[in-house]
Amino acid sequence: MSGMRRASLVAALLLLVASGCRSVPDSDQPLADALIGDAPVAHVPLEIVRGYAFVEGSVAGQRGVFILDTGTPDGVFLNHAAVDLPPGERVTTGQAGSAQGSAGRRQEVFRHSSVGGIIVAGRELPVQDVVRSSDFSYVTDMANGGLRPDILGFIGLPLLAEHEITLDYQQRRMSLHRLDRDGRALIAHVDPEDVVVVMPFRRGKGPQQHLPFTDVDIAGLRFEALLDNGTLGDLALTPEAADALRAAGTLRPDACGQSCQGRRV
Repeated sequence: MSGMRRASLVAALLLLVASGCRSVPDSDQPLADALIGDAPVAHVPLEIVRGYAFVEGSVAGQRGVFILDTGTPDGVFLNHAAVDLPPGERVTTGQAGSAQGSAGRRQEVFRHSSVGGIIVAGRELPVQDVVRSSDFSYVTDMANGGLRPDILGFIGLPLLAEHEITLDYQQRRMSLHRLDRDGRALIAHVDPEDVVVVMPFRRGKGPQQHLPFTDVDIAGLRFEALLDNGTLGDLALTPEAADALRAAGTLRPDACGQSCQGRRV
């Protein structure tokens, strides 16, 4: 395999290993096994639209897609603007992430009891005692830059945790690999010669325990970065990071926004 081909392959492959991070509550374990079942590996087809990964599914017979988003704290987080749900209780407000320029968008979150009939990639999930939802109509509004009109919601890390996850954007496929007691995949599937770079990450604490973080150096400064496949893959700076880079004289305005040592951020 040529060096260029090897780099291209691995650049399209994001490997997230959750071994040794037993932070998923016991009650979530059936949910974490829902897609893989008893098999050592399960493959889930992906649809890629403008950099976002979608998985086919349905809710109570209504067909559509879920956005695959490791930044989502719930195994399933529904879009009640698109799905008929039993009456819910408003439980909190929050802020949306960065999808479709929605960072900072205020979201009202509702809780629904005993929601069943949720199918992801052909597998029906266990009936969820509690499912949360919000109005994500902005991602289905095709007249104003929406992604798809049939988005049922998001699937997040609790549905994938306790396994090794491979996102292959070239093959448009997600693979879940069952782990042994040492945290290694039961079936070896990565040729060490194909690995260009390894990025170790750690799980967050408390309400951020579902999120993978890593350390990055930007212009000689050390920052903590969040790995989130629910974004477009660009580098998004927090206000604190941007202030630090401006103070160091490395973040400057350009014709299209901001750049740091020649790279747009």
